[in-house]
Amino acid sequence: MKKSLWILLCACLLTVSAFAVDHGYVYDGADLYTEDEEAKIIAAAETVYTESGLLCVIVTDYGIGGMLNMLPTYAGSAVDMALLTIDMSARQFDLYQYNAVEGESAFRISSSETDTILDGILSDMADGNYADAALSFLELAEESFTNAEAFDPANPGNDYEYKGYYTPEYQAPHYDRPYVTEYQPHFSISTVLVPLFVGLLAGGITVLCVRGSYKKKVHGATYPLGQYTKLDLIDAKDTFITKNVVVTRIPDDPPAHHGGSRGGGFHGGGGSRGGGGAHMGGRSF
Repeated sequence: MKKSLWILLCACLLTVSAFAVDHGYVYDGADLYTEDEEAKIIAAAETVYTESGLLCVIVTDYGIGGMLNMLPTYAGSAVDMALLTIDMSARQFDLYQYNAVEGESAFRISSSETDTILDGILSDMADGNYADAALSFLELAEESFTNAEAFDPANPGNDYEYKGYYTPEYQAPHYDRPYVTEYQPHFSISTVLVPLFVGLLAGGITVLCVRGSYKKKVHGATYPLGQYTKLDLIDAKDTFITKNVVVTRIPDDPPAHHGGSRGGGFHGGGGSRGGGGAHMGGRSF
């Protein structure tokens, strides 16, 4: 029983850990690494991220395009990221840099350091030592990220390409003026007198007809109406079968306007600039 509880606890911890991390370190679509090599690279990348705050990601595949648009997805909740792509179809590897808050102005790997990283792993890539190249990338990226040299937008490098990301910021709609309709009744004397006259005329004709019918002579036996028409009301009871209540809420603020119907628009939306990513350069191997 204790062993089962221990296994269940471990499974829960693994599940929580999996959901706590919303990014990965290695996406080996080209199958360049063995399981042991990939585990070693992931462990080294985790150490870099924990110690420096720089998320290092490696993506390998046969044909890689549109990476600038995908940088926020690979970064997840990380603020700074250095991403290395290895395209085995084009025989080329490229370095990307990303900052989720300020973009280019917060990059901490300069153009000269980009060249150092790319040149530092070129020989291993050309020799097919892809795991060693990945570990060298992690080491060089962390060294460049933690030193004092900053990226200079005025000297971006030959292959530099920047893309800014805009994060929409929702604002609740603001109404300038509520839509108010003021009802102004329009009556004339004819609208009152005509229905009144028609009603009186119809009522008078009805009374005359009933009175005339009672004055007619009745032949034969008569019914003793007065003897059997006594009516005494001894109880009265009202029963409600159903009841519907409609409540209409009228806002107090802003106050209603008078003098006719008015229309009002609303303002909403808006946005603020988010982070940015850049292609820092690449090499063929």
